[in-house]
Amino acid sequence: MSSDGWLRRQVCVLASTAVFALMLLVKAPTGNAAFNVFGLRAFNFQKYGSSVSIEVPPSDPAPNSQEFVLHRTVVQSDYGGTAGLVQIGVYRSGTGIQLDTCGARTGWTFFGEWKAAGTPNEPSSYHCQLFSETDHGNNTVEHIWRRNEPTTNEWEMEINNSRVATYKPSFGVGYPQIGGEIAGVHSLPATSVTQTPYGVTRPWHSYNQLGKAGEFEITDNSNTQKISGTNWLVSPVPSPVVVEHWYP
Repeated sequence: MSSDGWLRRQVCVLASTAVFALMLLVKAPTGNAAFNVFGLRAFNFQKYGSSVSIEVPPSDPAPNSQEFVLHRTVVQSDYGGTAGLVQIGVYRSGTGIQLDTCGARTGWTFFGEWKAAGTPNEPSSYHCQLFSETDHGNNTVEHIWRRNEPTTNEWEMEINNSRVATYKPSFGVGYPQIGGEIAGVHSLPATSVTQTPYGVTRPWHSYNQLGKAGEFEITDNSNTQKISGTNWLVSPVPSPVVVEHWYP
């Protein structure tokens, strides 16, 4: 898949307590005018969920004031310009930036987000939700799965085996992914650093059927691919998968 087909993201820039109307349309990992970088491992086949433990980074320094860092598991409908997604994970930001509409968070915070397939890549298409804060070094389980409701396209979001949200992103099957993102208001390279393992307490899993049926662990690295920008390490499966971004 080309970088030009990768899903774009919007970023809000904050000044004091006001939110500017300016939204930076960005593209990753190496497209023109990119303002974010990804370090991901993607499964090559469309499935019905993605589940993995993510360790909240134990020793990351605070991000650059104009950048945010997140780690998540994702199901993405396709790799076109108007792809949909559902994702859940942990997020932390500097004081001058926020993840879509979720606000700036200087402490690690659980988040969920969805975007309907076929919608334009603009701020109103992204629906972001914050949950509780979490501590450095915690091993948490993030879980996305498609309900056994064939006509509704409902996806359940779970954190540590507790359901926190139901999203309806207008697609029923997608590509499971795990990995990190750094986004900023300035041009690349990103200056924030992060490092954490995925799959220590729950290896990366997906599902062949609705309703958590047909569960399988993702262990064959030939069925996955690394998608990353500059200065990212994403180790191969089987779990644990180490995701790291450094700045020279």
